Amino acid sequence: MGKSDLTSTKKVIVELHGHVKSLMLLAEELEPENESYISLHAELKHALDHLMRAHGVEWEMVQPPNDVDSETYVSKQYGKAFSHLYRAFFDVADWAGIILREHIIATFKPFSPEAISEVFPEYYKKIRPQLEKINTDIARFRERKDIGREENVLPEVERYNSVLQSLIETRASLEAKIPSLVEYDRKNWIRRAGDILIGVLSGIAIGLIVYLITHWKS
Repeated sequence: MGKSDLTSTKKVIVELHGHVKSLMLLAEELEPENESYISLHAELKHALDHLMRAHGVEWEMVQPPNDVDSETYVSKQYGKAFSHLYRAFFDVADWAGIILREHIIATFKPFSPEAISEVFPEYYKKIRPQLEKINTDIARFRERKDIGREENVLPEVERYNSVLQSLIETRASLEAKIPSLVEYDRKNWIRRAGDILIGVLSGIAIGLIVYLITHWKS
């Protein structure tokens, strides 16, 4: 790996770490108790280990083991750091995607289909089909993942991030509808309770009238 290639790898590592960190914060905010991020932290730890080994040789603080050429050793360590960060990105992106989709579905679960259709008709017409498409897109990202093709990493990462961003925006738009959904179901409950009460009172009134008429004739 030449100097220009090594510089390119370093830049990709920095950008990958930024994406990973951003998604980690999001996922941990949504589900702080989830233990799925243990493997993610392991990938980050391994990446840091390889970066420190590379820096140690670059700054002439340590010598490469087994008389390996310094340039070769440093290049190899950056490559390994890149691989761990790439895996870390897909781990956290998959994790964040699952959490976001679960949150979106859970957001509307307490509400009646009637309320959803009336307050947010786009949900069934647009949002649910979009979620299904995103599921397919995420599966394709996993299929196309290839650590050996470094030049395709950032475009693929950015496409995946774009899909996740659409999930974040969808979640925000759904949460904005919650007060209206709550109000609709509340009014609908009051209306139905009123209908039931009227039915009960009507039944009682009819029964009373029948009783009075029957006893009046007798």
